[in-house]
Amino acid sequence: MANNLLENPMVIDTAFSTKASAVVNINVPPGGWVIDHIRWYAPTTASHTFVIKSADGNTILLTDYCVVGNTSVEYAMYGMKIEDFQVPTLASGVLYIYYR
Repeated sequence: MANNLLENPMVIDTAFSTKASAVVNINVPPGGWVIDHIRWYAPTTASHTFVIKSADGNTILLTDYCVVGNTSVEYAMYGMKIEDFQVPTLASGVLYIYYR
């Protein structure tokens, strides 16, 4: 499987340390993406982590670590607006980013 940033939800299974828009050469929607929720699906091992950062890599938008392997976690984002982002750390599992 490969990252798919062109669909809703975005599907991320491989880390990337550059802006999402540059990874797939797309334009960010006017005003940015409005993120409703994120699902971390099936991280394989306890203590694995993921990090989602702002496009410039300076601000952590969301991070977590796995407590029990092969489970899923939902993160309510309450319509958080982001201009762009990167996922520099994704030890295992798949991130689903639901936006509007």
